[in-house]
Amino acid sequence: MSLHVSEVATRLVFRGEVDIAMNNRLTCVVEQVLERGGQLEVHTREVTYMDSAVMAALALLATRLPGRVRMIDPPALVRFLLEATQLNELVDIVDTPPPTGTDTHGQDDRLGHDGGGSRAGHTMAEVLRARSTGCRCSACAACQADDRN
Repeated sequence: MSLHVSEVATRLVFRGEVDIAMNNRLTCVVEQVLERGGQLEVHTREVTYMDSAVMAALALLATRLPGRVRMIDPPALVRFLLEATQLNELVDIVDTPPPTGTDTHGQDDRLGHDGGGSRAGHTMAEVLRARSTGCRCSACAACQADDRN
């Protein structure tokens, strides 16, 4: 799990198994997001398992933040959980176009794009990847705009 903040939005990225084992970190992240307020994008594309503790945290964010939480590219598992808990009525589900570029190993660049360096939560390599893959999330758009100025 990683959290990235830009002037435009806060991006929360989940990967792999997301469950109560990360409860302390999840609680801290939820508090940071609520304190900051604003637009939240939750990237779950690489989630392989998600339990009710995480769904409860998402419900808390969806009901307490001023804007609607945006779920970016949720896999079938996450979509099912959103529907089963009726959170799909409180969040926006956003499907982005498939990436057009790949890295030198032939893997989808968007999968490794949640870093933690500079540039509003992105390393320079991630900014370059975002350019080549055409990621349109608001955090990447802000980084790309900064680079043009």
